[in-house]
Amino acid sequence: MLFPQAFIARLPQRVRHVAGPLLAALLSCAAVDGHAQANGGTADAIEYFHAGLGHYFITAFADEAAFVDGGAAGDWRRTGLSFKVYPASASGLYAVCRFYSARLAQKSTHFYTPFAEECAALRTNLDWQFEGHAFHVPMPDSAGACPSGSIPVHRLYNNNQGGAPNHRYTTSSSVRNQMLSAGWIAEGYGATGVTFCAPEEHAVIDWDTRFSLQGVPASTTGPAAAYASSTRLLAGWQAPAVLAVSEYRLTLTDGICGAQTVLRTTATEVMLTDLKSDTPYTASLLACTSGGAQCYSATQATASGSTAAEIWQLQGSGNSVAGLSRIVSDGNARISATRFGPQAGDGMANRLQLYYGPMMTAGGRPSLSVAVTAMETSAADPSSYLQFTSLAGSTGLISPSTASALVKQVATGQGVPLSEALGGAVRLFFEADGADGKTRILSLDSHDGHHGRDFNSGGATTCSTAADYGSGGGCAPTVVIGVEGDATRPSPGIRNARQHKVAWATLDNWRWDGAAGSFMVFTTDSVPGCSSHNMNHGYAVWDGSNWNVQYRAEDGCPKLFTSAQAAFPMHLGGVRYKLYYGDPSVSTGRIAGSRMPFLGPKKLLYADGASTGQADRVDFEDWEAQSAARGITFLWPNGEVLNDTAEGYIDDYHFLTPTGSLGLQVMYLAITAGTEPPIGAAAVLLNP
Repeated sequence: MLFPQAFIARLPQRVRHVAGPLLAALLSCAAVDGHAQANGGTADAIEYFHAGLGHYFITAFADEAAFVDGGAAGDWRRTGLSFKVYPASASGLYAVCRFYSARLAQKSTHFYTPFAEECAALRTNLDWQFEGHAFHVPMPDSAGACPSGSIPVHRLYNNNQGGAPNHRYTTSSSVRNQMLSAGWIAEGYGATGVTFCAPEEHAVIDWDTRFSLQGVPASTTGPAAAYASSTRLLAGWQAPAVLAVSEYRLTLTDGICGAQTVLRTTATEVMLTDLKSDTPYTASLLACTSGGAQCYSATQATASGSTAAEIWQLQGSGNSVAGLSRIVSDGNARISATRFGPQAGDGMANRLQLYYGPMMTAGGRPSLSVAVTAMETSAADPSSYLQFTSLAGSTGLISPSTASALVKQVATGQGVPLSEALGGAVRLFFEADGADGKTRILSLDSHDGHHGRDFNSGGATTCSTAADYGSGGGCAPTVVIGVEGDATRPSPGIRNARQHKVAWATLDNWRWDGAAGSFMVFTTDSVPGCSSHNMNHGYAVWDGSNWNVQYRAEDGCPKLFTSAQAAFPMHLGGVRYKLYYGDPSVSTGRIAGSRMPFLGPKKLLYADGASTGQADRVDFEDWEAQSAARGITFLWPNGEVLNDTAEGYIDDYHFLTPTGSLGLQVMYLAITAGTEPPIGAAAVLLNP
């Protein structure tokens, strides 16, 4: 081969930067060929040798193997060696490109590569014909280590011996050594040259596993005891009588995107936690001896089960908006909650604060005010996270009577506590329409530290005049997300940016440290040529200095969650998040003539930052496809399920872990019956 000698010699270094994501994808929802379901079995990649050419060839196609075995392809003979591959795409597997050439020194040859860069380069080389994807495989890490349940496949290059290139692919270390002794060159990762991995085969033993995967109660006491957990399943089985087991290996597969995790245990019962809600899972079981050196399967070594959908119960009494508890006496809309940790000090340690829109009085102007809890948060005392005291009129932002360039009317806001390195303030991200009628996302930092109530650098404790918001004023805002045509932070294709939410690792640190990789979602209008839905959600990523709206390379469209409104991302630990949003394209339950916003049913997606790109952040591509969105269930305080009308009129919601633990999850929200102004209320997740 003319190509590999120059190119392949650099291969381990050239692709090393993708080794992390390749391995991480085994635990994520990313796949080279899309979000396929888990594989349906394996095939044999059979090796052949042509003595006249001195070349090796493999095929995983049964019809092609029959063709070659019949002699129609020439004097090719089986070597007796083979390895397993996956014929179909699935999450965590990578497509192997297959090429053919008959133009190199008059000797035909086939070449296989799992590396996207190498595949793309060969497809531009006229000496090579791309034949498609031959099979799919897991990949090793940069040290050549294959994922659990797979074994190394070595690729060896003949160094153009005989005047034409050829490669051999083998799982045998003795074959590898034999070829090296014959002058062939090892290619791939690690000391032994591992190019991809092959599924491991296991002997089947006589083992009545009684294997099961079952839902478990969300709690043993209280109302939650009636519901199954949305994040846990119990796996159980019987030990084999014919084997001295040193460990069991349980492989759990996400039925929505095919992501797999492998657990090792010596017990015969395992509680699986931190799962996705309303998701089918399958599990396979192996029994291993000698410290895991040899593992065995059974004829019935798989089980299936599903987690429950999330169930959120509104707080108060009865089955109507009138019976709901108001989280703040004058709460209306634009609800956002902020948790302060123990380092906040000065009366704010371990307390919660709302940034919200209070009920407007006659002649009043829309505002974004502050309300605070009266005590430190305790999971044992619901009043510590469900009751807030209003500070309206003396704190926050008030719409000016005369518009400034950027602020005519203040709307939704979110208070984000900053680390000491960033000044130890609260950064208030807020939306406002300007004098030109366009809505942007802006920000202001507080001047009272982590109290987060005073955003005016002057003597006033509120921002309320055009002079305050104007250039040089005490509340002159920074443009965070501009719109199409702006001189500052423009966003092509986006005419208005609203209802934003900033996501950072709140379970790890209640303060935002400004590190690159945090993300923001925000509502947009329809985007001509990109989405015809009236409501969508754009995606911006923080680079350490600015929020950068993400666009698709192929057509320049912003990356969008389509038909999505009031989206809210919630941290689940590490680089895992869930995203709630309303789907306004579903109008079932809308009250004719109502002027209240109707968001439709509420839906839920999941993301794992390890899926694609940089594993320390959540890229837009790390999210499940919207076709996988789940529904969630809302209950009135008396336990009745909300109908489509009641759920559709839930708006301006914010999800929070008041104590920093996923054991207590609260939703702060605005809700109306559709015919009157909304109130600020709350719901609690019954079945975490």
